[in-house]
This record gives sequence, structure tokens and C-alpha cells, in this order.
Amino acid sequence: MEEISYGPGTTIVSQGQVGDAIYLILSGAVQVVVESGAGKSEVVAVLGPRDWFGEMALLSGEPRSATIETVKETILWRLRREDWDELIEKHPILLRPVCTTLSKRLSHVDRQYSSGRAAFTLLAEEFYASLSPDEQAFFRQVSLLGPADKATLIALVRNHALTKLVTEFGYSQFPLIRHTENGKYELHSFFREFLHEKL
Repeated sequence: MEEISYGPGTTIVSQGQVGDAIYLILSGAVQVVVESGAGKSEVVAVLGPRDWFGEMALLSGEPRSATIETVKETILWRLRREDWDELIEKHPILLRPVCTTLSKRLSHVDRQYSSGRAAFTLLAEEFYASLSPDEQAFFRQVSLLGPADKATLIALVRNHALTKLVTEFGYSQFPLIRHTENGKYELHSFFREFLHEKL
């Protein structure tokens, strides 16, 4: 196990990296930052002494699911994959607290997902109910497409009001419609599922 000191504002691991170590915080604090597909980042947790991170990527072999940055001067212990495997082989009881932490984190994520999904469903219902029958039909058609550019969307419209609706997509901050980096538009996956139920 290796002890490492980091100054404030230091990135320890980055989202998307291969996980090769688990970290235990001895002192200080780190923030867990998740980057969304829209290029925005959100702090989802702050961890302090006796907390650890990096276990999910280490155990699953998947890329890291978040970026970890120090909030202040922080001292960590880093345990590399080979040392972790050897430690667990000799002392399997050490897996118990890791499994407990994983279970709590997954439960928290599940609650957040359920709450977010319920909010999106309510928003989708209100938005859909506010549309004219032609607009509803248009969105049902769009739900069958992947990301599409404005010209493709305009080709689907049947009247001037719908053309105006598509034109306004470019200025929309509405969470059910996303503007991708390559200039295309797509429906949020929850909204798409909602519309599929209307087909």
C-alpha cells in the first residue's frame, strides 16, 4: 500500500480511465464529479477520512465512472490491483465492508434514478398534453429516429406551426430535447420511451 499526498484541486482519477487501484482517504476530502453527455459536470458526493473510492472500476474492470478531485490537502493510501487481489485472497473477510459500501451506493443511485425518472415522466406527460394532435403525432414520429438534424425534422412536418416548433429546438433548454455536439437533435431516452408507449 502506498501513501500519497495531494494538494487542493488535484485530479486523482478521471472518468473513463481504466481502474487499476482502490484509494482510502486518510485525511482531507475529495469530491466525486460525474460528467454528462452534454459536457456538463456535477458534484455527486464529497468523501472524507475513512471513505474509499475506486472499488467499482477495480472490481468490474469497467472504466472509472467518475472523476475524483481533492477539495483540500488530502492524504490517501493507494492499493494497486495486484496487491488488492493478493490481500483479498489471504483475507477474504475484507470484502465485506467493500460489498456493504457498494450496496449502499447502488441503493442510493437506484433511489436517485427512480426519483429522476418519476420527475421526467411527469414533465413528459404535462408537455405531451399541452401539444396539439399534429404536434403529438410529430413527436411520436421523432421518437422512432435516432439523432436527427433540423432538415430531417422539418421533412417530417405537415404544417407551418410544426416548422416553427422545429426551428425553436435550436433555442430550447427543455430537458426532454437534447442538442448534440454535432448539431443534431435527439429526444431524452425517458421521453422516447414515454412516446413509444403512445404509438
